[in-house]
Amino acid sequence: GARFIIEDGVTGLVVEPASGEALAAGLERLLADPAGRQTMARRAQLLVASRFSVESLADGTLRAYAQALASVAGEQAQGAHVEAGRVA
Repeated sequence: GARFIIEDGVTGLVVEPASGEALAAGLERLLADPAGRQTMARRAQLLVASRFSVESLADGTLRAYAQALASVAGEQAQGAHVEAGRVA
């Protein structure tokens, strides 16, 4: 599900899975509170735009690559020290 992005009552509503009654109650809550519904919608839009923008996703990808490269470089440096110790 989308629980990693939905904060109940802030960016949406979380209801019990496979419960028609819980879904109906959530929908009734949204229908009864147009201002709250609009506020949650705006918050959700802002959250998605910030977390999943092209820039944000590209930054996350670059950080992951940088960490992977640093890890490989560290392993190679460790291996070089071990080999150097054997030679000496």
